[in-house]
Amino acid sequence: MSEEIKLPASSYEELIKIIMAYGSTKIKEPNLEELSKLCGIPTTTISRNSGFLVATGIIEGGKSKTITEKGRALARALEHNKTDEISRLWREIILENEFLNKMVTAIKIRNGMDHQSFQSHIAYSSGQSNNSYVKTGSNTVIEIIKIAELIVESDGKLIIKNQTDDSVNIEETRINSLNKEETGVNNFEINRRNGILINIDIKVHAKVDELDYLAEKLKKILSDINNLDD
Repeated sequence: MSEEIKLPASSYEELIKIIMAYGSTKIKEPNLEELSKLCGIPTTTISRNSGFLVATGIIEGGKSKTITEKGRALARALEHNKTDEISRLWREIILENEFLNKMVTAIKIRNGMDHQSFQSHIAYSSGQSNNSYVKTGSNTVIEIIKIAELIVESDGKLIIKNQTDDSVNIEETRINSLNKEETGVNNFEINRRNGILINIDIKVHAKVDELDYLAEKLKKILSDINNLDD
């Protein structure tokens, strides 16, 4: 099912030059000509990447665009080549973006995909016409997810990277971030009323096109548990 998102129109190398140009200019709402002078990339190419940069919260605005605090932090990390910080910031961007989040989840559900299959999946899911820009953008998205250290390549397949404390169970992180405060209240009320601590481990098997409804279903389960009679 397509998600109607603008993919990058450039390679990862060009994309980060555009981000760094936004981060380095002293003009609050730089025009394309100003950005082009800073990064050496044609204005038409910069413009084609604007949709993706807006969708991921790196820049914001209408006709005139400005870099966000999130984008500025990423631009600074890129400028100084702070590898760990670059990975962390891209990871945050991915987890906060529904489309990118789903692309990582697709890898997890399928227990890995080869590069071409994943590239095709991203292109199709974006809802954009199949052209050279979309293919380039799909490959750039893959590069971003790899740099975020959410996936790695192993034996010709892209798989979820095994991570520890600071990493992500993709579905779980997204659901928790949707309504962390309400979830905390539910857990507290269950513990207070029953006098014991109950840990519930819910495992969900879902198709890709069912992920949109996953959070709502789990919230209903929590609500039903919380409303049980003592």
